[in-house]
Amino acid sequence: MGGEKQLELSQFLRAHKSSFISLQETKLTAAGYSVMKRKLIHHDSSFLSSAGRICLFWNNELYEVKILHHSSQYVHCHILCKISQRSFFVTSVYASNIYSERLHLWSSLIEISESVLLLPWLVGGDFNEVRYSNEKVGGRPAHARRLRKFNECISKSLLSDLKATGHTLSWSNHQADHIMSRLDRILVNSAFINDSPLSMVNYLAPGISDHSPMHVICEPVIPSGPKPFKYFEMWEAHPSFKSTVETAWATKVVGTPLYCLVKKIAATKLAQTME
Repeated sequence: MGGEKQLELSQFLRAHKSSFISLQETKLTAAGYSVMKRKLIHHDSSFLSSAGRICLFWNNELYEVKILHHSSQYVHCHILCKISQRSFFVTSVYASNIYSERLHLWSSLIEISESVLLLPWLVGGDFNEVRYSNEKVGGRPAHARRLRKFNECISKSLLSDLKATGHTLSWSNHQADHIMSRLDRILVNSAFINDSPLSMVNYLAPGISDHSPMHVICEPVIPSGPKPFKYFEMWEAHPSFKSTVETAWATKVVGTPLYCLVKKIAATKLAQTME
């Protein structure tokens, strides 16, 4: 990481006071990693993946982080907030620019989704792929099969895009034949949305990098009573979704049509919670 990028990173950290940081494509050596940690980050704990592709830093006074597993394309960890005792998973992604290798990453994310169970889970970084054709401007059209495979991964992992602000076309080639794409994104599961419903990701100005930095703001919900029922399309990918809803909807209720509707929705909510 050159001097200009280090300066830009330093300015970003001063402006946003981030307590958990994920950097992709750092290409840091062990020596460079130690210098950056000491001079720029000022956080007690960190993790550097192979070949310096993904680098994590966090404030040890605020978080207890356990690296569960990692590869050349992702780092998956469990995080415990020491103040609130809230627990969640984070998977930092830096996908390969080789399509066949990205397919391995998609498979890994699906496997990880089966292990997080009902805990909040955030997946973010550079996926080197867009979800929709309108997420790419200029150059060759987005490849339909690759889009489909990426969206299949997201659906099977029960993930969805976190609410975003800013310029979401996060990558630019900075060339005369201007090409922009949304290669970077934050995905979350329904447990994360329920736990932090006001959370969002802000895409900031790219600076000298060809990627825009993403700043995630997590706002946990303050319990004040029963949570309203919410429906997420990602549930439809769950193998027991249809049978669970049919069983709950078959509940016998006596009363006015509106009363019956409310009670059946409540039964569906309870069934989804117990599933």
